[in-house]
Amino acid sequence: MSATPIATIKSDKPSADPRHAPIRKFWFDDDDTPTRTLAEERRHRQERLAGAFRLFARYGFDQGLAGHITARDPECSDHFWLNPFGLHFGRLRVSDLLLVNRHGEIVVGAGPVNQAAFAIHAAIHEARPDVVAAAHTHSLYGKAWSTLGRTLAPLTQDSCAFYENHSLFGDFRGVVLDTGEGARIADALGAHKGVILKNHGILTAGPSVEAGCMVVHRAGQCVPRATARRSRGQSTTYRPRHRHAHTYAGRAPLRRAPRVREPLCGADRTRTGVARLMTIHKLRRFVGTIAALVDEAPRESELIEHGLEALRDLVREDDWLPDAYAVPSPERYQQYLLYADTRQRFSVVSFVWGPGQQTPVHDHTVWGLIGVLRGAEYAQPYVRDAAGALHAHGAEVRLRRGDVEAVSPAIGDIHRVRNAYDDQVSISIHVYGANIGAVRRSTYPHDAPPKPFISGYSNDFLPNLWDLSKEPAAS
Repeated sequence: MSATPIATIKSDKPSADPRHAPIRKFWFDDDDTPTRTLAEERRHRQERLAGAFRLFARYGFDQGLAGHITARDPECSDHFWLNPFGLHFGRLRVSDLLLVNRHGEIVVGAGPVNQAAFAIHAAIHEARPDVVAAAHTHSLYGKAWSTLGRTLAPLTQDSCAFYENHSLFGDFRGVVLDTGEGARIADALGAHKGVILKNHGILTAGPSVEAGCMVVHRAGQCVPRATARRSRGQSTTYRPRHRHAHTYAGRAPLRRAPRVREPLCGADRTRTGVARLMTIHKLRRFVGTIAALVDEAPRESELIEHGLEALRDLVREDDWLPDAYAVPSPERYQQYLLYADTRQRFSVVSFVWGPGQQTPVHDHTVWGLIGVLRGAEYAQPYVRDAAGALHAHGAEVRLRRGDVEAVSPAIGDIHRVRNAYDDQVSISIHVYGANIGAVRRSTYPHDAPPKPFISGYSNDFLPNLWDLSKEPAAS
């Protein structure tokens, strides 16, 4: 039988002969990602995690007791697998792995937990629901580069993968033993794939074990070149700025995560529109809770206290807000109405901040609850002095993901709010004691009289909270 001509295989023209029709254009275009059960996906992550530890040992990324890799459990998203403290990376097996919850308690396995590993990784897995795996090493070149307090420059094609996608944590305070320090590291990581911990090492995160550990390896390859150039005092020639992102964007994407047949628990649901429709019952339940509080007509202080508890539960997991109400605008922050009480006694909105956006100094005239769902924001309170002039009161308050606060004329109603990030979107959920888009309020320009305004809303259509057909029966 004669061989198929090469010209026929390479031709871009459609062929009538199905034997010559291309199956897919590129190897990474395959949409037929494997489907696994929860047990199969858990075993898959465990095997990759154990293999990653052995590869780290082979590449010299192990140093005594230092370094750790974690993988989120596919079923219980606030649990993650990690290595037991003191076991050499090169000897680790699947059966050695520990499963810990968000309190640091061992759920599966036996052996001591590395306190630094828990403090850092627990904060990352909580702050970044998209992260499946995180890795931290004390590699030779990584430590050397971290002492310079610099991010990696896009000197080579490989280092372009880190262009505007890694950050620097410059406030090293010694061995990380408390979750507060871990939260600061997670905050420095932000939405990036990696962070250089000054005087410490390199930490990376990714949507799979392979992705998270590959970033460590790639950084380990880029750092020696940059270190060598810097030590020799060589001049640095950067590629044109517009080509940095193009080089990275043009590279083949990472393999997609597999689909899982059973619904996942917690924040590990896929971030698709269908999955969010399935979890929007959380917003419906929250609306019902606020409506019941308003019906009881308690004192405002009690309403705020119980309302903050409900809001804290709502923003604990970022898996329910429909994508249409999370879209930023380059011009200004967006206020999307999610629900309005029929008697206008309260309303719920999503406040979407583009990078670097902020409000003017403004009031509300009604009680309000604020909870950060994604990213972080700063709030600067203002008070009036005896002469009635407005002054900033204290330092800015930083609200991180999951944090809540309240405003009202009784406890403080005037503030200025801004996105804590200049390079990513932040989203907060607000509840107000009125139809806030129709309330006449004021902004307070500096050295000018108050300026009245009515905010309105950024959307014309509300999310459908009442179609139960798209939700799990248990909800």
